Amino acid sequence: MGIFNRKRNISEGGRGSSLDKKQHLSKDNEKSSIFGERRHLTRSQFRQGLRKASPSIPGTSKIVSRSERIKMEKDLFGKSYGSFIDKREFGKAIGRLEKQKYQSKKSSEKRNLDRKIEYLKKLRGI
Repeated sequence: MGIFNRKRNISEGGRGSSLDKKQHLSKDNEKSSIFGERRHLTRSQFRQGLRKASPSIPGTSKIVSRSERIKMEKDLFGKSYGSFIDKREFGKAIGRLEKQKYQSKKSSEKRNLDRKIEYLKKLRGI
């Protein structure tokens, strides 16, 4: 088999194609995400998803209480977001928290923000 045939085999999805692996991983992330396969959630669906979500934070033994999760929803996704919350707005909220974390001077505040960031990333399926 010549080099030309190998390139054609790979480009047709033969051995060595990583496109299928990436698509498979993104579908697994969508299933574990609060959004699922939807592009956006209504505010009530989002709030209910936060209530039902697992309270554990990945990589630690700590949990986020239900009242803290609801407070997080009200603080991060205020009325300016309207009645729908989409994936992009969710990502921007995580970005704002990361920015606050790096601007913060107290280590306890940084730890608290880091807990929230990790929890939100887990919910998004990252």
